[in-house]
Amino acid sequence: METAFWSLMPGLLVLMSAGAAELSNGCHTKSGNCCILCNPGFLLNMMSECGQCNRCPGGSFMEAPNSKSSCQRCKICENTFEYNRKCTPTSNAVCKCTKGRICVGENCEKCAIYECPEGQEITGQKCTDCPHGTFKSGGEGKCRPWTICRKPAKVVLNGTRTSDVICGDTMSRTTQRMSTASSRVTQRPRVVQEDKKVNRQSVTNAEPGPSVNAVLIHVLIVGGALISIAILLCSLPYLKKWMKKIKKEFKKFPNQPVKNPEQEDPFPYPVKEQGEEEEPINREP
Repeated sequence: METAFWSLMPGLLVLMSAGAAELSNGCHTKSGNCCILCNPGFLLNMMSECGQCNRCPGGSFMEAPNSKSSCQRCKICENTFEYNRKCTPTSNAVCKCTKGRICVGENCEKCAIYECPEGQEITGQKCTDCPHGTFKSGGEGKCRPWTICRKPAKVVLNGTRTSDVICGDTMSRTTQRMSTASSRVTQRPRVVQEDKKVNRQSVTNAEPGPSVNAVLIHVLIVGGALISIAILLCSLPYLKKWMKKIKKEFKKFPNQPVKNPEQEDPFPYPVKEQGEEEEPINREP
């Protein structure tokens, strides 16, 4: 058995050296002495008669076995992006958004400023609840720790994810303000009700004043009178000219004597011309 093992050792060494040679030159599949498929991180150079595999240059990568003559360009993370994983000859770079921003899209095509609601903060690429002992009341920033009440103050109201702890001194002041405000509010309705009663009595006892409609009608009448007076004053020059024209027209007609009806004959006789004889008037016997 030992002799058989030692007899196989030269063959194993030859195979191991051949595999190492293939890995060193990046060839994945050969056709004779020529390479036709390269390993990840290599490209196939067909400039010579026989294909050779060369490493991808800096800033490029190749993830799978290939027969391409060029490698893919690495992604550059800049502006609102930063590197989560840098580019290697066998893998592309992975970008992530800068602090305070969140990825938009499956492959994080762009970053957007995202504000988590109250009680949550941005953790990675999503909003998570504030951990116990912290709170956040606004939309921006991180969760802040609760206030620690120092002696002699005591915790009178526990904190939540959206509100801070309230200590004894703060609570006493706020309760005093609330009590004084509530007492003022309860007293005000009574004063208002008494004032309303007095106002109603004064209104009923007072003499009724002029209504709005009556005042409006009075204003309209006075305004109409003033407008008509203004129109008359403006039209006076035109009236004078018109009267002068009428007088001129009357002067054109001649003055004819007016006959008295008593002087006129009710039965006028025809006038006898010279040389004519009077016809006898036949009288009946």
